[in-house]
Amino acid sequence: MNTLKYEKIFAFSILLTTIFSINPWCRIPIGNLYLEWLTIFIIFFFLFYYIKQNHLFKAPEYRILSIYLVYVFIQIVRGVFIADNYWEYKQLIDGGFALLVPLLIYYFADPYRLSYIFRYWFKYAFVLLGFFYVWNLHQSSYCFYFAPVLFIGCFIPCIKGKWKYTILISVLVLLIIAPYARSQTIKAFMCLLMSLLILYKKHISTSLIKILHWGCYIITIVLLVLGLSGKYNVFDDIEKKDRFHSDFTQQNLNEDTRSTIYIEVLTSSIKNNYIIWGRSPARGNDSQTFGKIIEKQTNTGRLERHSNEVGSLNIFTWMGIIGVILYLFLFLRSSYLAVYKSNNFYIKIVGFYIAFRWLYSWIEDFNRFDIMNISLFAMVAMGYSEAIRNMSNVEFKKWINSFLPKRVL
Repeated sequence: MNTLKYEKIFAFSILLTTIFSINPWCRIPIGNLYLEWLTIFIIFFFLFYYIKQNHLFKAPEYRILSIYLVYVFIQIVRGVFIADNYWEYKQLIDGGFALLVPLLIYYFADPYRLSYIFRYWFKYAFVLLGFFYVWNLHQSSYCFYFAPVLFIGCFIPCIKGKWKYTILISVLVLLIIAPYARSQTIKAFMCLLMSLLILYKKHISTSLIKILHWGCYIITIVLLVLGLSGKYNVFDDIEKKDRFHSDFTQQNLNEDTRSTIYIEVLTSSIKNNYIIWGRSPARGNDSQTFGKIIEKQTNTGRLERHSNEVGSLNIFTWMGIIGVILYLFLFLRSSYLAVYKSNNFYIKIVGFYIAFRWLYSWIEDFNRFDIMNISLFAMVAMGYSEAIRNMSNVEFKKWINSFLPKRVL
């Protein structure tokens, strides 16, 4: 297979996925479900071809990733037998796609291929299509399209020329344009925090990065224990703010609160006895809050919600505690290698960001095959990549600039 042609088809497919994946928030949707699925199938075809050609599945550095993917395959096969109607088979495909996003780690661990994909995206999606989607998308949903901007925005001090100011302004717009859009605002803020850490890297010790890194994992465990024990619920204050902004959002009488999601997911797992193994990607959690609305649309007779805004809870529903542990180790392995086994400061900062995204997956992060998750696992792939970790600070800065076309316009 011609390598250059292969890379262009793959990059174009990522571009199409960017467009399709934000249709739920568009005034004028483009394409349809079957074209979206076809595009994702093409991406997976090339990914499996690449993995096979380079013998990566059995590579020791990707052992935890390979174990995770085997377990996902088992869950997808389970789903084939569990699903018993059109909607559940559709959910199986969508859930399977979401769970297979980490396949991109194999491909993106190659620094050349990662930079090529992003350079292609910035050449066409950011410059040519960006103006259309600024008009077409609701302002609180910009982050779902401009996820690569949030990716590269973590390295603003490394960027040269006009692109530095273009990316900085873009991140600031994402930060302030919709202050009530929690996820967009927090992710933009984290970009600026990462850039500040890089800007003042002379004053940032490796010990501090290690503390921040482990702190994200420890905070996750502590908050989960406190929440499950009923001693402290971190979402209480968040939900009060959500209600304060209810005039500006699309909330209704069945307000989507995180506490409600946690209660319904955990109650459903206990009631239906799928705590360990999960319910497969074909099924969701029992939901009194949303189930009646969804049942009217699907006519399945089941009061279930297939996926929620809290990403790690979807992993739990679909694959149980075993799936959550494997998903955790995908992040932990990457962040650990980035912080402890890298030759440059920038990858150590990336390790902290990866740990933060694990923490944030317990607050608000969608599980979908979309540009947001593609960008996330591009970052995770950087931690796995020995070639990127072995770069010097100078080499890394040069490489990051290769993500961007020579001209802004």
